[in-house]
Amino acid sequence: MNYLKCDSCKQYNLLTSEYLVFCNHCSKKLSNNFADWKARYPQCDFAQFTERIAISAAQIASSRPLMERLKTGAKQRWVKHRRQLVMTSFLLLAMIAITGSIFGKRLVFNLFYPKVAKEWQYMSWQETTIGRQPITLSTPAKLRVHDTPLPPELRESVTYSKSYTNDNNSGMDISVHLYTYKNSVINSLEAMANNPVDPLSQLKQQDDITHLTARAQKVSVSDLAGCLEEGTYHYKGAITLAYRHLILIREQDMWQVNLVFRADDEAASAVAERVLRSIHIQ
Repeated sequence: MNYLKCDSCKQYNLLTSEYLVFCNHCSKKLSNNFADWKARYPQCDFAQFTERIAISAAQIASSRPLMERLKTGAKQRWVKHRRQLVMTSFLLLAMIAITGSIFGKRLVFNLFYPKVAKEWQYMSWQETTIGRQPITLSTPAKLRVHDTPLPPELRESVTYSKSYTNDNNSGMDISVHLYTYKNSVINSLEAMANNPVDPLSQLKQQDDITHLTARAQKVSVSDLAGCLEEGTYHYKGAITLAYRHLILIREQDMWQVNLVFRADDEAASAVAERVLRSIHIQ
């Protein structure tokens, strides 16, 4: 390609025909247009004019300052490789997103489910007696009232209920639930499988829980027949938690002590055993 340079604005005009007379940038007349040149050299044609007067793209490029040429070259290389760079960036971002969704989720759950403080195993705990049908137990964290509405299927069969739980983010969820059933309701360990408050049945119904393991054994606490449920489960595909469910029954009263902690926390397992050993029913 060839160009004519305007003496007024110093811009280059693409020479496409012999009729280029005015600058495309400032609209002033080009001093080196073909019509005026032809009047001075009538024996010459447009091809000769182009060869002698016009400026080629290579000449323009070589006349630019070094830094400007470097910038232009970099821009041209960017345009040339832009598609490749865009695809590479897209793949990199996709890999980061996939990795972040896996490891980022685990990191978040590790923050929400920290390991228990190791000193819990050796410090003095607070002994608490709670409920209208009193239960006494020792815990490393203070228990607070945490009542929630009863499920509709329980409202007609329960005359009293009370719930307690510890503060969150302490490494272990401790909850205590007390129920008193009407005399017409069968309240027994054998009937727990069909009871809406059975903690193991509640775990089985949660969509975000997978790989649930469970084992149950009969126990006796304060001469009361009970059942201890324990096992592990994978929570939201990010972390494995362990649980202990102690259920005690006397006539129409039921006590539940539920403990949840990280399955890889040996200190938490020892703390859970200590909590269960401290339980006493008056």
